[in-house]
Amino acid sequence: MTSSKKCIHCLQWSEWQQSSEDRCEHCGELLSPLAHEEAQQAAARASQQPPSPFVLHIDPQDGLLKRLFKRLVYGGKVVFAALLSFIIAVVAAAAG
Repeated sequence: MTSSKKCIHCLQWSEWQQSSEDRCEHCGELLSPLAHEEAQQAAARASQQPPSPFVLHIDPQDGLLKRLFKRLVYGGKVVFAALLSFIIAVVAAAAG
């Protein structure tokens, strides 16, 4: 999807594909420097977030017993979440 946007630097209209990386056809500056800055900050925040505690990382270099244990723990978590969701759904359906 393309449209046009007025450059805040040279005040000329340029083709804009609604991306934070789009640049002016005339002066080469970013068409939306604020959106570009926000996209960079969002990427930095996403890379700094710790991994989810629910998901266990199973490394291929782990030993056989360690991989088996991790799979059993992960399977137990999934079964627990499914059972809890089922109970909540039954209680919600019974309530009304």
